[in-house]
Amino acid sequence: MAGIFLPYIQAGFAGFSLILLTLVFWMVKKLLEVIGNNNKVITSNTDTINTLITQSRDEMGVLTKINDRLLLRPCMLPEERRSAVR
Repeated sequence: MAGIFLPYIQAGFAGFSLILLTLVFWMVKKLLEVIGNNNKVITSNTDTINTLITQSRDEMGVLTKINDRLLLRPCMLPEERRSAVR
């Protein structure tokens, strides 16, 4: 029991604790960098998704206009074949 209270063993524990504490701080610093980069990616993806939503709404409007114009045109299919298509 007296062996663990020797000064060089205590200095070894203190040094090892200092190394572990430094490692923990370094890992936290790296984790914060990763979280910051992750937030940048999330922001970029959100902006891209919002752009795609706007584009798809515009495209939906164009498709609706095309659909309306097609419905206004007369059917060119002969009368006898119309029932088979429906």
